[in-house]
Order: sequence, then structure tokens, then C-alpha cells
Amino acid sequence: MPENDSGHHPVQTASRRTASERHRQQILGVYRFFERIRERLPDLVIENCSSGGHRLEPSMLARTAMSSFSDAHELVEIPIIAATFLGRMCLSGEIKNLTAGQWSLVEQATALYRRVAPIIKHGTSRAFGEIGASWRHPSGWQAVVRMADDQKTALVVMHAFARAPTRVEIPLPGAQSWRVAGHFPASADSLPSIHDGGLILADAADFSGQVVLLERA
Repeated sequence: MPENDSGHHPVQTASRRTASERHRQQILGVYRFFERIRERLPDLVIENCSSGGHRLEPSMLARTAMSSFSDAHELVEIPIIAATFLGRMCLSGEIKNLTAGQWSLVEQATALYRRVAPIIKHGTSRAFGEIGASWRHPSGWQAVVRMADDQKTALVVMHAFARAPTRVEIPLPGAQSWRVAGHFPASADSLPSIHDGGLILADAADFSGQVVLLERA
């Protein structure tokens, strides 16, 4: 999967008008290049990424299959604006150096992702949580409940930050009862449970996350 990372600056020239025109011509050339790629390799997945989202605009979104706002994936606040189970899964970095235990976690996550992908693609989301006043130094927790269009399944993605509560209760939509059909990480000390129309997640550690697949009981 190639990545279009346009986090560069146009060549500076003596004439501002000339620089602007050259930049415009460069962008048109990029468009033509992308269109030729898609003609020859229609199944190729191209990621659109650039320095904080500078290419997340209609013309580039129409020419690529997926978009990322940034390559900064290792900050504690990253789940506030991006999460694997709320978009397209992408493995990056030195994945060949993962241990057997780490690969096992990746395989667990990938297996669950395949099951919830239809909900991610076709669903409606509601956000819950309390993350404090600072997004740069988040505290508390956040959760997204994504209901499938057919109302038969739902995906819950929860992230805990600093000073996470010992118990998180997330309201579930609809009056019918639910059951837990999948959970990641599977090795969590306390499994999710449903009580009085809400999903209960207990003993969430600081800067941790949980994903739950729900089905109508």
C-alpha cells in the first residue's frame, strides 16, 4: 500500500506568481499521476497523508482509498482523534521485529477487526466520556458506540487516559437486550458485562483501550 505524503514545500522562486503557478502545475501533475495509477492498478489501496491533514480535501480524497491526518501514532492523546477500530486498520513500523506474544495480539485484533469492519463502514456513532480540559494531557476516558445500519450489531471502542475510573458504564441504544460477541484484548483481567441497559467495563488501566462487539441477544 503506497502512501501519498505531501508534507513538503514548493520550490521557492524570485517571482511569487511564478511560484504559485508552478505549484498549481505540480498539483495537476500529481492528479494525473494518481489517475494513471488507478487506471492500471484499480485494486491498489493508496493512503492520503500529509503533515496534519494538509491534503485532506475533496480533490485528493476522491483520488485515494484512505486518509490519515498524521504519521504521529505514538502520542498518548492519539485516540482522541484517531483509532484503528474507528477507521481502516494499517500495520506500520518495524513489524518484522515483533515478538511471538506481540504478534499474537496483532492476530487477535485483526481477527476482531474483520468481524466489525461492516459496522465501521456502515453505521452511526455516538461519543461518550470525560477526558478533562486538556487534549494534550488527557485524563479520564472516552468511548464511541457505533451502531450498525441494521441495528443488529454494535461496536464499542473505549480508551482510558490518566487517572482512569475503576468502572466505566456506557449506555447502549435500543430497548432490546445485548450480548457480548467479541472482545479485545481477550486477556483483559475483567471481561465486559451488560447490566441495566449499559455496557460495564471494569478495572481499566491508565492509557489502555478495549474493543467490544455486541449482538442482539
